[in-house]
Amino acid sequence: MKYFSGVDKYPFLQKLMNNWPAILEEYKKVQALAVEWPEKFLYTDGWSVIGLRFQTEDNKSVQALCPVTMRVINEIADVTTAGFSILKAGTIIHPHEGYTDEVYRVHLGLICPEGAWIKVGDEVMTWTEGEAFVFDDTNTHEVQNNSNADRVILILDFLKKVYDNTDKPA
Repeated sequence: MKYFSGVDKYPFLQKLMNNWPAILEEYKKVQALAVEWPEKFLYTDGWSVIGLRFQTEDNKSVQALCPVTMRVINEIADVTTAGFSILKAGTIIHPHEGYTDEVYRVHLGLICPEGAWIKVGDEVMTWTEGEAFVFDDTNTHEVQNNSNADRVILILDFLKKVYDNTDKPA
């Protein structure tokens, strides 16, 4: 795969995958706290998030409700941003690029209906419950949920410089 990398290149992903059932249960406890993604120009209605960490600032009230999730996140070096991303059925996130070339992005599938996908460059990936992958979001990417159910993932950004000696996603 040209744009996506897995546990073979980023072994810490295994920690997330090993704990995904508990992370999913913690998401269910906080799902009522979801707020709309503020950059409405990026998507059609239906994208919301629950922030755990944003640019190294911790959301302690939500973190307290997600102890397993936070333990695993804190075991990964230099996670700058973390949260749950919820995409309602029929939602489209238009092609765009990330804002900084200092991080890579992780997606951990929690609720993954058939018909939801992400495209980075010319490569399309679907999420699988309990599976994680890494990509460079400064590459043009887009997302669609063409199912009739919500797609829920845990998103993490981690500093590239920590993993510069690892083969990087494109």
